Amino acid sequence: MAIRDREFPWKDDYPEVRTSFELERSRTLPIRWRRVEDSDWRTFLPGGPIAGGGEVILDFGREVVGEFSCELRSPSGETVRGFYGECLQEALCEVPSSVGWFTIQRDEWQPGRGAGEFRSRARRAFRFVKLKLPAGASCSAPSALHEHYPVGPAAEFECSDPLLNRAWKVCVETTRLCMQQYYEDGVKRDGMLWLGDYRVQYLCNAYAFGDAALARKCLFLAAASQCEDGSLLACCCAAGGHQHPHRIDCMPGVPFRFQIKWDLLNYSADFLCGLREYVLFSGDAQILDPLWPCVERLLAHFASVNWAEVEPFADFITDNCHPASGNGYHSRPALWFLLRWAMRDLRELCALRGGSESARALAERVESALDPLIAGIARDARGLIVGPDEIPSWHAISMAALSGALPAESARALVTAAARADNILPTYAGFSRFYQQSAQFA
Repeated sequence: MAIRDREFPWKDDYPEVRTSFELERSRTLPIRWRRVEDSDWRTFLPGGPIAGGGEVILDFGREVVGEFSCELRSPSGETVRGFYGECLQEALCEVPSSVGWFTIQRDEWQPGRGAGEFRSRARRAFRFVKLKLPAGASCSAPSALHEHYPVGPAAEFECSDPLLNRAWKVCVETTRLCMQQYYEDGVKRDGMLWLGDYRVQYLCNAYAFGDAALARKCLFLAAASQCEDGSLLACCCAAGGHQHPHRIDCMPGVPFRFQIKWDLLNYSADFLCGLREYVLFSGDAQILDPLWPCVERLLAHFASVNWAEVEPFADFITDNCHPASGNGYHSRPALWFLLRWAMRDLRELCALRGGSESARALAERVESALDPLIAGIARDARGLIVGPDEIPSWHAISMAALSGALPAESARALVTAAARADNILPTYAGFSRFYQQSAQFA
């Protein structure tokens, strides 16, 4: 991993990063509850306490992001413990995480003898809450203060497939929950603005909600996190797009250990593509002038890179790495095609803005370095792009088809052949699957 000391000379050049949105907050109640040892759920009645101690499960009926609170009464004053889960199994689990970059969501309260109101010590993301109550203790008025960026009703979608209709609703709600003060890549663990994740999230929002203001702030947060060499941080920590330490505690310490020092070339390319997509869907071409110095510095950085020698994970990440394959993180072809895609989008931005000769010249230098590498990419007998292990990679093929580097007929033939292949390496990361599906439906 490329961990380097960084300076951010343009950190204070973008006042837009200080935009603060009034989040939409609503008090949410459980819909049902049961004791852990029981199998039958009971309808939650707001008026009465849950008494008798023991382990109690509360079901809020949907994913909630925010603060949990309740009234506790404990005659013995013993500790009350709370465990949170996006699924029931997670809430029931008390085994500590075996990895250093994740801790389970849990709280402990010391009610003392008598009653008191207790709140989660950090922001939680959950549907289920398990409370471990001492003998004789009771819980009343459990609720969650649910919060997210304010957007109106989502666009409607309906087809003849009930499963697809349900998937649409789940995806829309997931997008909404990740819209906070910026696009968070995950509301439970990271809570950060990652450029690669932001790009997919904004595209989902563009169709579901059509909001532009949050994305505009995110693009300025990325520009304000530009390093002295012109690269962009993969996570926009330098400008404030980092996990809120006092509000999320599922990944303690990680943001300030390496995110503020880690740049990824493919995420920087996503910034250019994401800027073009923002302008396309929002119509806000005025954003180009204040961001153009950032764009030109990034292009100069790209022009200095030896694309044949970039190192996986240190310099780029394209997809989760399959344990038995040299593809995944090691897919330089996926990176090269993504860069080619970014240069295509840049040309559109140059045409929109006008007077961008220096940016065009830098883009030509990048393309001149990439084109011979792309021409030399290995293929199998079916014409499918393969990695060092000679297994075709869906992610590299998706990027090739979407990049514009291939004639339209060749791109369609490549995707068709990949869809028929029986030994192709699938995509694993969610944002990689987004591009695979985009290629297949193009």
